[in-house]
Amino acid sequence: KTCTVNNWAFTLKKCKELGGLSPRNYHSYPDPKEKPKIQLSTASSTKTLDKTKNEFLLKESFKLDVQFPGTPSSKGITKENPPVTESSRLANNLTVASQEMPGLMTSFAFLIKTGSSYETQVNDGTNGNAGATHCLELGAFRSTSKRPNRDLVTEVEKLGGMMQCMTNRDSIVYYVDILRQHAEKALDIIADTVLNPTLSDEEIEDIKAIIQFQNSEMPAEVLSREAAQMAAYTSYPLGNFHHCPLDKVDGINKTMVNNFRIKHLFGSNCILSAVGIDHESFVKLANEKFSGLPSGTVLQPRLPSRFVGGLVKNERELKEPFVKVALAFEAGSGWEDPNLIPMCVMQMLLGGGSSFSAGGPGKGMYTRLYTQVLNRHFWAESVEAFTSVHAESSLFGIDGACPAENIHELIRVLVEQLSKLAVEKVSDEELMRAKNMLKSMMMMQLESRLVLCEDIARQFATYGRREVPAMICKKIDAVTAEDLLIVGNRMLQSKPAVGCVGPDLSNVPSIDVINGFIENHRQSLTKGLRFF
Repeated sequence: KTCTVNNWAFTLKKCKELGGLSPRNYHSYPDPKEKPKIQLSTASSTKTLDKTKNEFLLKESFKLDVQFPGTPSSKGITKENPPVTESSRLANNLTVASQEMPGLMTSFAFLIKTGSSYETQVNDGTNGNAGATHCLELGAFRSTSKRPNRDLVTEVEKLGGMMQCMTNRDSIVYYVDILRQHAEKALDIIADTVLNPTLSDEEIEDIKAIIQFQNSEMPAEVLSREAAQMAAYTSYPLGNFHHCPLDKVDGINKTMVNNFRIKHLFGSNCILSAVGIDHESFVKLANEKFSGLPSGTVLQPRLPSRFVGGLVKNERELKEPFVKVALAFEAGSGWEDPNLIPMCVMQMLLGGGSSFSAGGPGKGMYTRLYTQVLNRHFWAESVEAFTSVHAESSLFGIDGACPAENIHELIRVLVEQLSKLAVEKVSDEELMRAKNMLKSMMMMQLESRLVLCEDIARQFATYGRREVPAMICKKIDAVTAEDLLIVGNRMLQSKPAVGCVGPDLSNVPSIDVINGFIENHRQSLTKGLRFF
C-alpha cells in the first residue's frame, strides 16, 4: 500500500511483521549488495541466470551490431541530406506524398477533405445527413465487398498491423501502420476500406449503439469545447456538432451515409501519404490500389463560417463532480493567418493542465495557468489553454473545471488571464520558455511515424505542400512579445464564445454578465497600458 510521510515508520514495521515488503522495496534504485540476476520461467521450472558469468549470452542472431533482415540501410542524416517529402499527382488527381524513414514499419494515411462541417444538419428528417461523419469513423475497417469484417481484422492482425480512423470538422483520415514487408497488402486493405465499404444495415445498427454508449462516456473537456465551438459559429457550418447527439441517431441510415461518402470521395479531394517507403514504389502501389477512385470535379465550397459568439449550456451528468467551462475568442483568420505561429506560442505560454500532476518542469508546471491559477485557487480543478483552427477562422481559449458554486470566480479568472495577453508584455524568460516548449513538442511528436504521416497528409490538404520542421522552428524563433500583444488585442475585439457542461448550471452567469467582466478589462486598454 502507498505510504505517506506520517505513517511511514508504522507501515514499514507492519510490512516486516507480515513478512511482506522490506524497506528497500520502496526505492527504485538497486541494492548494491545484490548480484544482478535474471529469472527464466517456463511451465515446469524456473532457472536463474547469473549475469556476472558467461551463462547469459546473446545468441548470434540477436547481435545488435548486425543489421536486421528486411531493414533498409540508413545513410545517416546530416545537414546536407535531411529527409525529403516527395509528392506526385496520379491520373485520377489523387495527391500522393511520402517520406522515407529507416525502420521495420511503414505507415499510411488516406485523408478526405470533408467532415462534420460539411453535413446538412437540419431537423426535418428528410434532407439532412447529420451524424454521417461520426458514422463513417465508427464504420471504418469493417466489412467490404471483398472482405468480411472478421477476415479483414484477422488479416491485419496476422500482418502485425494497426488500423484506425479519426475525424473532425474538416477531414476524415484512415490510418494503417504495418510491418514494412507487408506494405502492399496494407495499402490494399486501406483502399478496400475507403472504396468498397459494405456498411450493412447490421453494421449501421451496431454503430448507432456505439454512438449512444460514447455519448455517456464522452470526456468533459470534449463536451465543453464542443459547446464553445457551437457558440462561436452558431448557425454556420463550423458550428455543426461533431459527435452525433442522441436525438439524431435514429436518422442515421445506410443510404444517407453512403451518399455523403460518395459525394466527397474523389481524387482531387483526397490525399494519400506514407512514411517508411520509397516514393517510387509508393506511387506504383497507389496507382494500382486506387485506380478505382474517381477523379471527380471540384466540389462547390461550403458556406464560409462567421464568428458569432454567445453562450451554449449542456446540462448533463459527468463522471466528475465539477462544472466544465470553455471560454474562447476569435484569434485569427485560419490556417493562412500570419499570426498563427504567435497564437501557438501563446498557447504554450498559458499551458495549464490538471490540479494534480506527477510531472515536473518538463510538463508545464511553470506555465501561467499553473503558477497563476492552479497554484492560487484551491477550487480550480483544471485549467488548460486550447486552440481550434480552420480554413477561415481560429479560436483561442481556456478550458477550466471547478465546483458549481465557484463558477463565477472561474469565469472571472479565465477572462483575467486572456485579458492580460493584450495588456502585459511577456518577459523574455516566459517567451523563450514558451517557444522552446512549442519547438520541442513539435519535434518530439514528429519522431512518431504515424504523426509524421498524418502531418504530411494534413499539410498537403491545407497548403498543397509540406513545410519542413526547420522552417517552422525559424518562424517560432522569430516570434516577439509584440506579436503576442497583437494576437491578444485582436481577441478582445471579438465577442466571447462560452461553453458550459455539468449536472448543475444554475450558477452560470448570463452572456451579458460575462460581457460585463470582459468590458471591465477592455477599459484598461484605453488607459495607456499598451506596449507597442
